[in-house]
Amino acid sequence: MRSGRIGAGSARRDGNSRYAVTVPFEAIDANLAFLKANNLDVEVMMYDTGWIRNFPHAEVKAMGKRLEAEGVGVSVHGPLFDLNPGSQDTVIRDYTKFNFMRCLNISALLKARIVVFHLGLNPLIPKDYRDMWLKTSMKTWKPVVNHARRLGIVIAIENMFLSAPYFLRRVIETVGSSYMQICLDIGHVNVYSAVSLEEWVDVLGKYIVKVHINDNDAQNDLHLAFGEGNVDFRRAYRLLRERGVRPLMTLEMTLDKLPSTLDYIKHHNLQLPS
Repeated sequence: MRSGRIGAGSARRDGNSRYAVTVPFEAIDANLAFLKANNLDVEVMMYDTGWIRNFPHAEVKAMGKRLEAEGVGVSVHGPLFDLNPGSQDTVIRDYTKFNFMRCLNISALLKARIVVFHLGLNPLIPKDYRDMWLKTSMKTWKPVVNHARRLGIVIAIENMFLSAPYFLRRVIETVGSSYMQICLDIGHVNVYSAVSLEEWVDVLGKYIVKVHINDNDAQNDLHLAFGEGNVDFRRAYRLLRERGVRPLMTLEMTLDKLPSTLDYIKHHNLQLPS
C-alpha cells in the first residue's frame, strides 16, 4: 500500500466501537490529525523485513509514546512475504523466527496490543506435507508466542489463501496459548474461500480477536473502498454481532479510500458489536 496523506473525511463517530486503519510507519505523523478527528486507531504496516532489521529505534519509541498520549490505539501487521514458519529449510525457518521476534520487539516500543502474522503456508501442498509443516512450525511458534506473552502482545494469525477455516483452527489449538489467536480477513474469505463466511465465523469465532475488512470483486484481493466491490457488509456485520464476536476491526485499504469508506459506514449504519 502506498503512503499518502488522508484527505478531509467523515466527522467523528459516536459509540464505543473504534476502527483501526492500516498506515505505514512513515505516514503516521502526517495523518495523526485525521485519525484523531475520526476516532480511529492505527494498524502499523510492517511488511518490509529490511526496515525491521534496521528500524529507527528512537523514532519508533517516540511514536509509541506519542500515540499513547494522543489516545490512539496501536496494532501491527507484521512481515509476510517469503516467510514460512513451518519450512523444512532451517535457514528459512530461522529467518522467519528472527523477523517475527524483532517485529514483536518493535511492536512493544509502539505499545501495540495485537500483532498480525501469516502462516506462510502454500494451501496446495498435500495433506501429508501439511501435517509435517504443522509439526515443524511449532519450532517457530512456541518461542515466538512465549516472547509475545512476555511482552503482553497477542499474536493474531490471518487467513490468506486458505479455502476453509479448519487448518487455521488446528494451528491455533496445537499452539494452545491465549497469546495466539486469529485475525479474520473478510476480503480473503470473499476471494479464496470454498465455504461460507458463516462457516468461518462458526469454526473460528471464539479465537477471533481482529478482523480485516475491505471490498473486492470476489476474484482478486483488491483492497477496495466499501461499496466498490461485492462484499455483503450488512451480512458480515450482522454475523459478527449474532455470533458474539467482538474483534478489533481494521479498515485495510490505501489511505485515500478511507473518507468514502467512513461515509459508507455512516450512511449504511454499519454497527460494530460492543
